Amino acid sequence: MCLVKNVQANCFAQEIQCLKRGQQLPNSSSLINLSPFLDEEDILRVGGGLKNSNLPIERKHPILLPYNNHFSDLIINHFYVLYLHTGAEATLANIRTKFWLINGRNYVRKIIRKCIPCLKISAKGSNQVMADLPSSRVNISGVFARVGIDFCGPFSIKLLSGRFKKSYKCYICEFICFVVKSIHLEIVNSCSTDAFIGALKRFIARRGKPSDIYSDNGTNLVGANNELRKVLNDLFNKESTGKIEDFIVSEGIVWHFNPPATPHFGSFGEAGVKSIKSHLIRVETVKTKAFINVQ
Repeated sequence: MCLVKNVQANCFAQEIQCLKRGQQLPNSSSLINLSPFLDEEDILRVGGGLKNSNLPIERKHPILLPYNNHFSDLIINHFYVLYLHTGAEATLANIRTKFWLINGRNYVRKIIRKCIPCLKISAKGSNQVMADLPSSRVNISGVFARVGIDFCGPFSIKLLSGRFKKSYKCYICEFICFVVKSIHLEIVNSCSTDAFIGALKRFIARRGKPSDIYSDNGTNLVGANNELRKVLNDLFNKESTGKIEDFIVSEGIVWHFNPPATPHFGSFGEAGVKSIKSHLIRVETVKTKAFINVQ
């Protein structure tokens, strides 16, 4: 209480003198609307109509504390930490169980904005400035003239419909148009190079021959799960790549591999994979589909 009396004596000296003399507070005083009074210990408290209430005196008549004072700062920080970094309104309500701060709401907000742990947690990161889109994404061309290839899976399918038929793993090869974002899906029922080339041939038969193909390579499969990464590493090894390149060259298609350790280069295709998986997983949770139905 000695600290409180010293703080009040320094900040509310004029009001205390007026109350001791039984005089009215000046109109310019910040306490005039609070009906202040001095208790038996000469502590300045908030007045009001709760004198006959059974509440504790701290609730009925909180101790007045000044605005922009170091002692008031310590009181706010104490209650803020004591009640686990609550918001401004909750902190103010907890403080008012014992003290009444002048201009309390703004004062509490001002102090808790300086809380370092809260600033670290609620800090907002700066937005990354995106690079310009590559020419393959912005120049006009036919649908599926420039495509990206990605894989997702594995999924379970049955070669024939029936209750007790054996299920097999399959993967989905996604062809996504770089211009209009159209997506074409082909099922790859094995991990061989021939199966991939077969999927590419079916795509060409249905959608036409693309001029450029963009894809990840074996050193760039950071986003894939372990099983899919193994499949794609096998698919894009030196022997398989040579076989695929022979077919690509014979068709007059240019194949572009993304640089190593740059999975963000394939984000355009990953968005399509996310959409595909979100629907197929819902269906697969009901039952394993027959191969003909998946096609």
